[in-house]
Amino acid sequence: MKTRFLVATAFAFLVLIGPIRAQQDPNDDLKTHTATGCLMKVGGSNAYTLTDENGKTWDLRSSNVKLQPHVGHTITVTGTIPTGEPRAGDTSPQNHLVVTKVEKVRDDCNQ
Repeated sequence: MKTRFLVATAFAFLVLIGPIRAQQDPNDDLKTHTATGCLMKVGGSNAYTLTDENGKTWDLRSSNVKLQPHVGHTITVTGTIPTGEPRAGDTSPQNHLVVTKVEKVRDDCNQ
């Protein structure tokens, strides 16, 4: 009987606290993300990709951080996932990262 009461109380607490947390943090997309992996340049534009240690490919953009000097290096990037309308043909906007910081891990992409 005590166990049922505790489980019911915990469930009620979680149901009540959920909306409060959503109000305190309404936009998870603006949280900072980090990824470590190999930086590659895409075409002739100012577009770069980073394939992280889990095999996820990130589309990197930055107007403040110079990524070009790190092409072919293993780096750790920090940034935010942009909000707004996805680009045409974009099926994975969660893989876009606006880079605010870069740190070199190694001079190459080999582990």
